[in-house]
Amino acid sequence: MHYDQPTDEDLLGRKPLTEALSKFLRNICMRYEGTFLLHINGKWGSGKSSLLRLLRIELEKEHLSLSLVINAERKTRPYY
Repeated sequence: MHYDQPTDEDLLGRKPLTEALSKFLRNICMRYEGTFLLHINGKWGSGKSSLLRLLRIELEKEHLSLSLVINAERKTRPYY
């Protein structure tokens, strides 16, 4: 049976992407003081939430934190 739940396991082979994003985000944090947006887009069940969980784990190794705002219901309405 298949469950559509985020996981901390790299079942989709996203470790290289997670490492690259982690490095990118560390560089931004070191060079830029302010806020920025990282947009992750994909179809339902494509692994977006799992990717973000893996990214959080990777960043925590460097004692960095990740704040998330997830709006799965957004269609064409603005998000405030």
